[in-house]
Parts: sequence; structure tokens; C-alpha cells
Amino acid sequence: MTRSLSEAANYVLDQFACFGLEVPEGSRIRRMYSAICNDDGSSRGLIAENDPNFDIAREALRDFSQLEFFFDQIRNDTRKPEHVSILKRIVSDSVLPQDDEQNSPGRDAQAEAFVFSVCKNTDMAPILEEPDVTCQVKGKRFGVAVKRIKNLSRLTTRLSEGADQIHRTVGLGSLAWK
Repeated sequence: MTRSLSEAANYVLDQFACFGLEVPEGSRIRRMYSAICNDDGSSRGLIAENDPNFDIAREALRDFSQLEFFFDQIRNDTRKPEHVSILKRIVSDSVLPQDDEQNSPGRDAQAEAFVFSVCKNTDMAPILEEPDVTCQVKGKRFGVAVKRIKNLSRLTTRLSEGADQIHRTVGLGSLAWK
């Protein structure tokens, strides 16, 4: 279904509510919503570059699109605890990613949800579990460690962390590798 940005934002907030979760007023998701929607849920319309909410609205475009995709993928699933768990993590962080120099667990969780959604959309039977997402390809189970790269100089480190995360998961015997 094609939704406008304000429709996607309203859909996302409605879906959080369907999972019994309230999006807190000061959260990044609520602040993004307020940057693009009026109090009645209607669109604020075109947001000019000189608008103080322009950067937030630009973030909202990406984040609400990704979250809309996630909710569309899980719409026919029963309410699973792992979905509730990841949604609780998603709402944290600063509204702008550059304001979270070290850790950004909300955006990390959103990246995991997005990878899960892509796998779900391609019928790979994903599960939100360690290493971050597991899925099936031709009857074989694979683990995916999702790592966001905030700084190119950390690429090698983040790839190594992902490999270590997968190795630890395999070491625990939770995945069958052939």
C-alpha cells in the first residue's frame, strides 16, 4: 500500500498501539511525528529547508518508511514477544543520529527490524534472535549480525564485531552450520 509520509507516520504510531506500546512524548519517534504532522494527524505540508524541523523531517522520511515496511511485514503474524521487545528498543535515541556519538540502541534495533523485514519479504522465515536475525535459505539456517556503520574508519572494527557475534552464537550451539 502506498501511503503519504503523514499517513505512514500515523500508521506507525497506530501499530505501536496495536502492540500495546505507547510512544513516549519526548521520544525520537514522537518528535519526528510532530515535525511532519499537525496535532490532528494531518500533514504539515511542505517543510522548507529553513524550517527548524527540516532535519528532523528528513530523518522521519527514512525512519517512518522503514518502520512502515516492518509493520507491513509482520501484520499477519501473531503478536510475538520478540516484536514487542524490538519495538520497545526502537523508540530510544536522540531525534538526530549525529547527536548520539557513541551508542544508538534505538537505531540499531531499527536496523535489525529492517533486515528482518527484507528477509520476511523474501520468504526467508526470519526470527529476531541472536546473532540479530536468523533466516532460512534453501532449508539451511543462517545468522545475520546487523551492524550500522556510523564512521567509515570503524568499518573493519564493526565487521569484526559482527563476525565475533556470529561466532559466539555458533559457539553456544544455537545455530546449525554446515
